[in-house]
Amino acid sequence: MTKLNGLILLLLLFTCTAKAQENLETKKFLSDVFRDKLTQEVFTYTDKIWPAYYDNIERSLKADTLQGALFPYRRDTPKEYIVLSKQEKVYIFKCLQEQKTKAWPDNLFPKSRLILYDTITAIFKDRRRGWPYFNNHFARSGFHSFTQPIFLRNNSLCIFYSDYSCGGLCGSGEFAVYRKQNGVWIKIISLYSWIS
Repeated sequence: MTKLNGLILLLLLFTCTAKAQENLETKKFLSDVFRDKLTQEVFTYTDKIWPAYYDNIERSLKADTLQGALFPYRRDTPKEYIVLSKQEKVYIFKCLQEQKTKAWPDNLFPKSRLILYDTITAIFKDRRRGWPYFNNHFARSGFHSFTQPIFLRNNSLCIFYSDYSCGGLCGSGEFAVYRKQNGVWIKIISLYSWIS
């Protein structure tokens, strides 16, 4: 029985260590991606993305080969591509399903403010409130929504969706693949993007 208890304790310790390492990698990734935005007065974000966005994300991942160019309108930009294994695709879709029930915590970054998805939804359902109400009561600079990063290949690649909303016709979003280069996360493929 003592050996079994020792084995269970070792397994728990390994799980906690892996989770702590994943959290550190997530913080590093988010700090790299939002580097310029985090220097603003307050970084405002939601606890989760709009549920309908998962459909677009999942559609973008149907192919085994993820490809695109960061600047598709320039002919001199080489197209990057990544071929996903069957196991990687299963892992990605599993992570996306788990994310639908997770939420970002408060105080994710220094000088940040969390606004719950349900609060934002309630504000914009009421036509008398909308952006004027949001700007006066929460943040004049809009808000960010983003998924949990999904790390692949020993944390050398990451897929990630983020968007920014700042008004009725002000906002943008992108689903992209990032590669860690010299310890910094760099966007290499834009799978899809939108702008308002």
